[in-house]
Amino acid sequence: NTPAYDALQINIDYFTGEFIPVFLYTQEADYFTQRSNMINLCSDFAANSYVVEASVNCWMIRWDEAEGGIPSSSGYGSAAAFYGNLSAYINGRGAQFKENINWNTEMTAVLATKTFAQFDKIGSANGNIRSMESTRETVAPYKESLGAMVFSPPFVFWEGLAVVYYETIRNIIITLVVVYLVCIIFLADIWAATLCGMMIVLIDVCLLGFLHWFGMHMNVVTSINLLL
Repeated sequence: NTPAYDALQINIDYFTGEFIPVFLYTQEADYFTQRSNMINLCSDFAANSYVVEASVNCWMIRWDEAEGGIPSSSGYGSAAAFYGNLSAYINGRGAQFKENINWNTEMTAVLATKTFAQFDKIGSANGNIRSMESTRETVAPYKESLGAMVFSPPFVFWEGLAVVYYETIRNIIITLVVVYLVCIIFLADIWAATLCGMMIVLIDVCLLGFLHWFGMHMNVVTSINLLL
């Protein structure tokens, strides 16, 4: 009976499967000489199958379109002219990008940029993991030249999901071995220790079965319970 509960329920009932925002970042680089790479990076990012192409709002592409291709072709002839015209653009027609470009104190070089986009609707955890890995692979060739990287707030959770299967199986095997050794020492009987080990294996089998039939998914919480 709280507003927070009502809001969450409305979101579950009507807005599940929404588009998730994702950000393309570039770091300190000579954008004058790397201008074609910047356009290629944005184009490759928009072409990723997990990204909504129309959602990619890249400052370099929009600036190039607004100036008739001059920024990408001649770059206005020099780095000073390039950055001067970029500054004029984001303080004028390109004001929407003003907060997406970080300058040095002298306004003569760009230290970092941000490009907004959205993931397409994905209905599974495995799909989320693949979208994260796919976009990282897309920008990897531009890491050295532009310091390119992608990030979305859900990545914090998807990182855990990406390794939870392997780590759960590994940790269960480790705990079974340790429990078996401890039982041998304290029970002083291999047969009794074997029975205890088999009992723990069967408990995990039951728990994994319950996860399936209850419609639950493998995640950090279920992994911890399996280990306990």
